[in-house]
Amino acid sequence: MGIPVVATPQAAKGIQAIPGRHLLVAEHPHKFAEKLVDILLNENLRRDLSAAACKHLNHSHTWPNSMKILDELLMQGNVTMEATKIAKR
Repeated sequence: MGIPVVATPQAAKGIQAIPGRHLLVAEHPHKFAEKLVDILLNENLRRDLSAAACKHLNHSHTWPNSMKILDELLMQGNVTMEATKIAKR
């Protein structure tokens, strides 16, 4: 099924996951440890996080979806480059 995850806020940003639904997020070491203990002690939490994360991953992180995100980023970069060229004229 999957492995429940505790991540830093910075790591969580890159995967478009919802904290508390797909993974747990903690910034400071003692909070990180608390979240890990929560997962270890709560079988339902482990199961629910794992299942939701797998479903999210299988739906959102496919090649077509990843390429769509990349295309959007490249288009934004292209628009920014064009705006810079126009501004320099």
